Amino acid sequence: MSDKTPGEISLIELQKVSLARAVVRKPKVFIIDEPFFNLDIEVKNQMIEELKKLHKRIDTIFIYATGNPRDAKRFDDSRICILFRGRIQQVGKYEELYRAPVNNFVAGYIGEPQMSFIDIILKKEDDRYFGQLESQRIEISNQFADKMSMDDFVGKKLILGFRPDHVHTVKRQDDQSLLKGWVIAKEMHDDDAVWTINVDNQHIMSTHFDNTIKVNEEVTLKIDFDVAYVFDKLSEKALSYKE
Repeated sequence: MSDKTPGEISLIELQKVSLARAVVRKPKVFIIDEPFFNLDIEVKNQMIEELKKLHKRIDTIFIYATGNPRDAKRFDDSRICILFRGRIQQVGKYEELYRAPVNNFVAGYIGEPQMSFIDIILKKEDDRYFGQLESQRIEISNQFADKMSMDDFVGKKLILGFRPDHVHTVKRQDDQSLLKGWVIAKEMHDDDAVWTINVDNQHIMSTHFDNTIKVNEEVTLKIDFDVAYVFDKLSEKALSYKE
């Protein structure tokens, strides 16, 4: 690049020059704030890989600031700090944040497509647990309720959370663990189709759908509670989270 004028340098070369100028100063900490936001995806991914290699080579602390959860996923072998409204929400590696979010903000931020949430009021009848929505209710397995210590929340507002790949369409209609809704949209996320379903004026996303199902069609949904989440509506903390 030594034979080029500043106007002839490409964006990716400009980013490399900026990094090189920082490296020669031998700082104890690199603070990098959205350095590649103006690059196209392919070039951005290339630069992130270069940055990860540089991090390992010079063994110095790097703080990479981004509002893009996709960028956070690219640094899956590093510790990630999630901030919201100026407060640290959770710190951990990407997989830890994805599997065990401390609250519904972290749960909704990490993962793509993002987690779906529905507001319920928890009810208990004859030792069975139900989540009451606007006009229907969903039975919650006793095993899940016991794991989440939901007895303490009977009669209170909760938030159920589930990933789109844990929501399935089913044919049967007579099971109280099912929800009914209308398909309102179908979108492509990379190579995966994502359906959005209106359930009592709340939106649920699913990636497990019969391709013959069309927008505006009524569907019946089954939630996989083995991998579901539940949050306190008031504090927004995960019921499984212990301080």
